[in-house]
Amino acid sequence: MIITGCEPFPGEMLSPKFDVILSKSMLDLMVEYYTATYETHNFKAPFDDGPEDSIILSHVTINKFGQCRIGSEVFGS
Repeated sequence: MIITGCEPFPGEMLSPKFDVILSKSMLDLMVEYYTATYETHNFKAPFDDGPEDSIILSHVTINKFGQCRIGSEVFGS
């Protein structure tokens, strides 16, 4: 049985904000995660070999924030 869920982030993301391209090793970890989580599907990174019916992870960029605030505390540089 697969159980998933989410909850709201209890803080606020603060600038600066950057768009970062994921490294090949991070994409490989994401493929590993999705493959383990959704056992009935095949996943692959863009331009990788794999079954024809594989789902290609299309989000190769992420948002990176310089700081975050949780309550009255600010974390980051």
